[in-house]
Amino acid sequence: MSYDFIGAITTYIQTIDGTFTGDYGATDRVALAKHAWSTSCAKVNTEHASKVDTNTISGNALVSGTASEWGLDHFKPNLQTTILRGGSLVPYRGNNSTHQKFVVFNNANIHKFDDSESFDLAKDGTKYYGAAYYFDQIGEDDDEDTANDAGNDYITNYTF
Repeated sequence: MSYDFIGAITTYIQTIDGTFTGDYGATDRVALAKHAWSTSCAKVNTEHASKVDTNTISGNALVSGTASEWGLDHFKPNLQTTILRGGSLVPYRGNNSTHQKFVVFNNANIHKFDDSESFDLAKDGTKYYGAAYYFDQIGEDDDEDTANDAGNDYITNYTF
C-alpha cells in the first residue's frame, strides 16, 4: 500500500484554506516533498533522538558506516549509485523478516529509524510541513506558521 503524499498535503491545506482545490500552480513538488521529509525527519530526531540515527553522503559515499547498516544493500546497484550522488528523495520502509530497515535518503542526508512507528511519525508529519512549504511559496505567512506549528505539535506530543 503506497502513501498518497500529495493527497495528504492537499487534505491538510484544505483544513486551513477551504477554497483550495489541489492546484499547486508553479510549486515545485519535488522541492516540496524534500522539504517536508527533511523538516519532519529533523523534528523527529530532535524530539525522539533515541529513535533516529543520522548520517550524510559526501563524495558519492556514506560518511560513516556500511551500506548494510544504512539499508543501501536493499537496493540494486544502479539505485544505490543514484542515492549516493546525494540528490534523491527515497523514503524506504523495508519491513520483512530478513530486511528490516526504515530509512529516508534525502539529498545528502540520511535518517534511519529504529522501528516502523518512528518512521511513520516522520511520514505522517510530512503533510504539515509540505503544507507549510506550499503556503510559503504563495506568500501566506500566517498559514505557513499554522501548518508548521501543527507539524511541530504533532511530533513533539507523540507518545510511543
